[in-house]
Amino acid sequence: MARVLQLVTELVVGGATLTMLDFAEDLACEHELVIAHGRLDDPGNAAARRARARFPTYELPRLLRPLDARTDLLAARSFAALCRQLRPQVIHTHSSKAGFVGRLGALPVGGVRLHTIHGWGHTPVDPPRRRELLIGAERLAALCTTKLIAVSPEVRDEGLALGIGRPGQYAVIGSPVDMRPDGGHDDFESARAQARLRMRLPQDAEVIGWVGRFSAQKDPEALVAVLGELLTRRHNAYAVLVGDGLQRTLVQAQLSSEIAERRVRLLGVRDDVRALYPAFDVLLHTSRWEGHPRVVREALAERVPVVTARVGGTSLVSGDPLLGVEVAPGDVRAYCSALATILDSPQRRAPIDVHALSALRAGAGEPYRLMRELYAAALEHTREQRP
Repeated sequence: MARVLQLVTELVVGGATLTMLDFAEDLACEHELVIAHGRLDDPGNAAARRARARFPTYELPRLLRPLDARTDLLAARSFAALCRQLRPQVIHTHSSKAGFVGRLGALPVGGVRLHTIHGWGHTPVDPPRRRELLIGAERLAALCTTKLIAVSPEVRDEGLALGIGRPGQYAVIGSPVDMRPDGGHDDFESARAQARLRMRLPQDAEVIGWVGRFSAQKDPEALVAVLGELLTRRHNAYAVLVGDGLQRTLVQAQLSSEIAERRVRLLGVRDDVRALYPAFDVLLHTSRWEGHPRVVREALAERVPVVTARVGGTSLVSGDPLLGVEVAPGDVRAYCSALATILDSPQRRAPIDVHALSALRAGAGEPYRLMRELYAAALEHTREQRP
């Protein structure tokens, strides 16, 4: 049994943290898991509660999302001190900031160093100098990494194209998502009736769902434009938006009339989001870039088709029209057309036929198996290298 120290920038509800916790809970059967994280402003959030209930946790107050050379160096020193205290055999970092700070701080420690790339820190909207800085930092950190774990082939391919790491360093392991419906049964109609009753939605309404963080990455401008057009044209249509973020006020202001009419529901962050999916006829996933979006798989697990931007980790939708439609990011007309096509077709609206989900359900445990095998191989290689 090895001691494993996991590091994530923010211990909050989000793709990187939830993926880390899913794998940690599985790996805890074979290893001793410890979780370190950056400054925690909301210790009561669901992800923090889940982590603290299961694992020893350590807060690094200097580890913050914004780039700041002095603060980042202090965070790296704090992490190095924690490594010396705990003496882990495996250090596994998640997200860009924790990935760089953690691998820098772990340099004197040795052992297995893993980094999961949930999505690259540089983005298409970054200024050129910031983008170059972030890519340079990733190249440097890759030099002291045992394995780079990409959550999708698209993430791996982008890294290699940018000269980050070597082909042999990469493994592709997607985020694990439980593909069984919430509650473990396939009584979709009952789940739908309960979800719509809780949100006071008409049982015969057309409901478009959206789950995410209100940020530039999630393209709130496209979200507003699509909903504005669809709700104008379809008088029995409603939208449910689950999540929070800095750009929530923008969305709220631009959809103010629809919110006043109760045709748009802003629910904020919810612990019970899986139980809400059956209320939707279709999930809209607007995004400019992604690594491996969990919400797409969560919706499919609840038998809800998805209209998604064609970004990293969404290609599974393109294999079967019953699962949904991919469109170019930002293409409002294509989003609206795809949503209308699904809403107009009883065969394509939720619930998805269970036979269309059989392959996804059968492969749901594969990420866990791949991660266990990667840990075993990395530890064995390290033992062989010892004199």
